[in-house]
Amino acid sequence: MYVQKNNKMFYALLIAITIQSIGLLILTATDILQIPAHSFPILGTIIGSFIFGIGIVLAGGCATGTWYRAGEGLIGSWIALVLYAVTAAITKTGILKPVMDKINQPTNVNSDMSQTTGIPFGD
Repeated sequence: MYVQKNNKMFYALLIAITIQSIGLLILTATDILQIPAHSFPILGTIIGSFIFGIGIVLAGGCATGTWYRAGEGLIGSWIALVLYAVTAAITKTGILKPVMDKINQPTNVNSDMSQTTGIPFGD
């Protein structure tokens, strides 16, 4: 976008997101589609995002980039893939599984920020 000074694909992306958002709004407003409200693990999301950020910097890119760089023969990407596989196995089934289960417990989120933080807003 910045190099070629051509925003055509960016505008196409914005139009696609807009159409999808309006379509989802219509489908949920007419009860054709129900989106279940559920809680998610806030602590796990924060810690996982932080670890992901560190990993993506150390590996020199995302998992897809690591795969194609490993295919190009970069030894560092091979090491990153092996460590990714070992860490995933340890986290899913090994010594880190209890930690992951504890961190990934769903967090109950209240309906608004006032209830979540306990700070009353102007009454």
